[in-house]
Amino acid sequence: MLTAETRDSVIVGLYDSVLDTSQALPAIERLNSWLDCDGIHIIGWSSRLQSFSINLASRQIANHAGSYDNYYRQIDPRWPQVSRLPVGQILACHDFCDDRFVDRSEFFQDLMIPRGYRYTLGGNIFKDDSEEVAIAINYALGRDKFSDDKRQTLSQLMPHLGSWLRQLRHTETLRRAAWAGETGLEGMEQGVVLLNAERRILYLNKLAERFFPTHPGSERGQHALQESRQIDDAIRRVQLSRQPENLLATPRRHPEQPCVINILPVPQAGYSHGVLLPGFTSREELAAHAGRSHPQGLNLHPRGDVILLIRPKHRQTAASATSLAELFELTVAESRLARALALGASAEDYAQENGVSINTVRSQIRALLAKTGEDSLQDLLRLLALLPGV
Repeated sequence: MLTAETRDSVIVGLYDSVLDTSQALPAIERLNSWLDCDGIHIIGWSSRLQSFSINLASRQIANHAGSYDNYYRQIDPRWPQVSRLPVGQILACHDFCDDRFVDRSEFFQDLMIPRGYRYTLGGNIFKDDSEEVAIAINYALGRDKFSDDKRQTLSQLMPHLGSWLRQLRHTETLRRAAWAGETGLEGMEQGVVLLNAERRILYLNKLAERFFPTHPGSERGQHALQESRQIDDAIRRVQLSRQPENLLATPRRHPEQPCVINILPVPQAGYSHGVLLPGFTSREELAAHAGRSHPQGLNLHPRGDVILLIRPKHRQTAASATSLAELFELTVAESRLARALALGASAEDYAQENGVSINTVRSQIRALLAKTGEDSLQDLLRLLALLPGV
């Protein structure tokens, strides 16, 4: 029954599947059931690639959708009719395909009718210069034409379907970017952990988990690092001071493989797509990042508070003072300090071990920031952490 309550549940299911794409097909199945139809087909055609960009079908029509190839698309009498429509407007095939037309149509007689389908209602949910994405809901043989009520119901759903598709596309772009980032980090033997203010894990890549296992938190879906007191105390200090720290730690899981950990505070004012959002974005941050070539320097986790960069200690012998000096045109003293920072030393440790004042070290850090083009010590530590072996 097409009630408002069940309609809302179906729409919520569609939007929920944006973050969990394994639920996209079940959401389409629920939509099909709610509409009391015999199969939903969402299909996209890319004119630039001359191929299908989307081919998603509910269970009832999956075999039929699998047979819908480029040949049938070219002889499909519905496609040119739908292509003329504005996005969101719907059309029923019986508006222009009467029984006489169907009896003579290769498309209907060779594809639709043998598979048990006759009537279709649909329209474009997305269209631009190179792609069209349409939805078709189907009635099986023996059912009557689509009623005006069913047309109106689908019309009301079309804006949601368009929004759902756009969000799916956007999150797919982010998923691919995240996959590329994870692959790159693994190739550089770089572990990354993002913690919230309560030191619960928001993000953890495979290398970090290999060194530091997790245990469930008190709330569903929350996990914490099984870290040592040394690491926990350092994280707490960084949270209070908002200043980065480096330390050499021995993982419980691999005590034979010591690692260097850079603990960096996340800027407390985030930024998102260059749009000011109260509580998330500072104008200073937007100004600092305005010149970057890619717009997605996004704070995807607005609750992020601390980042841990974890590297096996054996990797730390690669970047020599000489290579750093050549790369950034550093003085001998600046390159020694840069290498020490890359190895995990703090400014205080370096000053004490080398018999110089902390003010001298801070002056040299300012010079390093100027020559590397970084804005802060934590940005400099990130840069040094990610330098490949030279």
